[in-house]
Amino acid sequence: MTVRVVVHERPHLDELVAAWLIQKFGNEKFSDIEKAEIVVGTADDKCKEAILLGIGGGPFDEHPRPRQEERKEGECCATLVAKHLGLDEDPALEKILKAVLQNDLHGGGEFLSLAKVVKLLNRDLKKVVDWVFTALDAVYQEQWSFWTATKRQFEEVAEVKDIRGPHGAAKLVVVITDDEQISKYARYNGAAIVLQRTSDGTTQIFSNQKFNIKLFDIAQMLRLKEQEKKGQFKTTDWKELSAEGTVEGAEEWYFHHEIMALFNGSLSHPDVSPSRLSLPEIEEIIRIG
Repeated sequence: MTVRVVVHERPHLDELVAAWLIQKFGNEKFSDIEKAEIVVGTADDKCKEAILLGIGGGPFDEHPRPRQEERKEGECCATLVAKHLGLDEDPALEKILKAVLQNDLHGGGEFLSLAKVVKLLNRDLKKVVDWVFTALDAVYQEQWSFWTATKRQFEEVAEVKDIRGPHGAAKLVVVITDDEQISKYARYNGAAIVLQRTSDGTTQIFSNQKFNIKLFDIAQMLRLKEQEKKGQFKTTDWKELSAEGTVEGAEEWYFHHEIMALFNGSLSHPDVSPSRLSLPEIEEIIRIG
């Protein structure tokens, strides 16, 4: 069945997220929803059979009402719907709900944030609903994969090893997988450095900025060792070997200074030749560096 969901004129992001939650997860609570028809309206008698979001003083309206209770503190329409649906503890929704609540309570946000773009599009309700729902589906799928498939992959194949960092003991995670979120999951679980090799033989080294680990020495040694494997040296100056980007003779390795990461190929540059170095060789360089 199609459920009528009523929002106010030019709805905000939190009401649109609430509507998305109802359509995606609301079957049990709202009688087998197949689709949520989102319309602009008011809390009058004609809307009694509809779900009111952000209006009407009902369970999904956090705003204060005349001669009634004050604003529901620490809540927005989306968080109220999430709690009603029993989704407020779902880790795949945690970041979505936190970001929406933060925006609703404090406004602001980045120039190209979802909430900012909603304000530009919400004169056309159908357009903004289609666009926001598509975006939320993508974000939720990423988060769901992170907490299920990536978590499982990490537990099955990741090797967690002790290394010595600039401030004492630290963790190095070595993993062979194509999972695009594994390095993020490893850092979430306390890894200071992640060494990942994919099935095509390319390799990435990620640092956890919480540990303030710099990869300059590692980049220098990697690039020298890569050239040694080729049997010729084109860049040997120590300063040049730690330059951002690529260097002549060791084009396999791209050094990103801002995020302190070394890429031997990446999602945006899949045509890079795999490193000639084995994982144990790279691991040893990381330990020394």
